[in-house]
Amino acid sequence: GYAISLRGFNITTANKMLVMIDGRTVYSPVFAGVFWEAQDLVIADIDRIEIVRGPGGTLWGANAVNGIIHVITKNAADTRGTFVNAALGTNSLGPVAVRHGGRLGNAGSYRVYAKAREEDGSTLLSGGEAGNDHRFGQVGFRVESERRESSFAVLQGDLFSGETGLSDDRAITLKGGNLLAR
Repeated sequence: GYAISLRGFNITTANKMLVMIDGRTVYSPVFAGVFWEAQDLVIADIDRIEIVRGPGGTLWGANAVNGIIHVITKNAADTRGTFVNAALGTNSLGPVAVRHGGRLGNAGSYRVYAKAREEDGSTLLSGGEAGNDHRFGQVGFRVESERRESSFAVLQGDLFSGETGLSDDRAITLKGGNLLAR
């Protein structure tokens, strides 16, 4: 499990940190925290990660009590061509990522990607299975117009699906998607 927070509240259900990807908040409305297992970007597409420490609720809203994490991805024009990344291990497959980007004539650029990973469950000291196996897949796209002075348009979206295990042999199914137009 993932636990990312500030100021001593480092638990998997932390909800005092605003997390955004390309300006889109990614918290769950169920508990106002982030399901980190469902945030799976192609690492090579990340341009920068901005972190603002301290209270930001006045400017950013209720989730920004302890700070803000903003992940900003590269423009589609900066990710043209084909990119393949694969990792294998004894208990894991992936992440495996494939991304392709190109031009849309004189109108702009695009990129599409697919990413998957699979991790076997851990083994307990007693020799039994921990039941924490993980399977996850995601596809997405980004289309943007050419930048003209200070104006441009962006349309991007993602779909994901996966399953993550818990120690008591229950599995959590993760499914969702997002669409952002700017």
